[in-house]
Amino acid sequence: MNSFKERMMVREFHHLILTKKRQTQMKQYLSNTIKMTLVVGLLFFGLAVSSKAEEKTYTIQEFGHSVSQVPVKIGNHITNEIEDIKVYQKKNWAEGKAQLARTFTQIKGFFIKE
Repeated sequence: MNSFKERMMVREFHHLILTKKRQTQMKQYLSNTIKMTLVVGLLFFGLAVSSKAEEKTYTIQEFGHSVSQVPVKIGNHITNEIEDIKVYQKKNWAEGKAQLARTFTQIKGFFIKE
């Protein structure tokens, strides 16, 4: 059974295992961590302070104009997306046809010897 003295000796032994070099590394790591935390905190605080939104007031005419432009913008977006999809599909269908032709040629090569 371990006595109190034995447990204390084991604890001291474990403490001595951490060499001075290791303790110095741990202190350096903690120091660097604290420094980086401070830098990030200061940057965050600085950005939060400097990013105040400008107070802009909108007139009823500006609001009405922006609301009336929503359907136009949505229509333009959908039209652009459809055109992009058509171009993408045309390119991929051409690649697929070429790949299918190569595959048939390879399969024919197994059965027809020239």
